Amino acid sequence: DALANELEHISVTEFPKLLESLGSTYCEEEHRRTIKKISSVDDASSDKVITRKAFIDWYIEWLFGDGDSEEESDDESTAGA
Repeated sequence: DALANELEHISVTEFPKLLESLGSTYCEEEHRRTIKKISSVDDASSDKVITRKAFIDWYIEWLFGDGDSEEESDDESTAGA
């Protein structure tokens, strides 16, 4: 569990390491939007963090979702305009 040590969040800088530890490939270009979407600012430190819940919710959808992301839908709708 990369979110071990009883932490409920990780720094956004740890996202690539976490993703790779799960056997996935990190792609800065692809995951930049993901980090922006699931991160928040920690009140105590003012750092950008990703909560355990936000990561798990995103990761399950990323693995098992139908493949239609909001970004792809936006791109497709403007492509034909």
